[in-house]
Amino acid sequence: MRQANTLAVAGRVAALALGLMLAGILFLLILMGDCWAASDTPEATRTCEIEKSSDLIMFMVLAGTGWIAGLVLALRGLPFARRLALLSGPVAFVAVGVLV
Repeated sequence: MRQANTLAVAGRVAALALGLMLAGILFLLILMGDCWAASDTPEATRTCEIEKSSDLIMFMVLAGTGWIAGLVLALRGLPFARRLALLSGPVAFVAVGVLV
């Protein structure tokens, strides 16, 4: 019984860590967006950089909210908290792409 409980806790911790790592990788993907290659003029480059910074802020808010909700639900022991923590980064990445 004790081993099963330990294994469940380890699974929750692993899902939270993996979700955080995946969100970090997607954050870096947005951060490394190449505005210099995509723009012709300095004004277009500046506009691209401004849009990229708003994308980063929106991604941090959405992914952070989802991950923290997953953490709170994992502390309560709910089974779908793992999915929420794992999917917070990809869902935020897609939402930022759709909203902006």
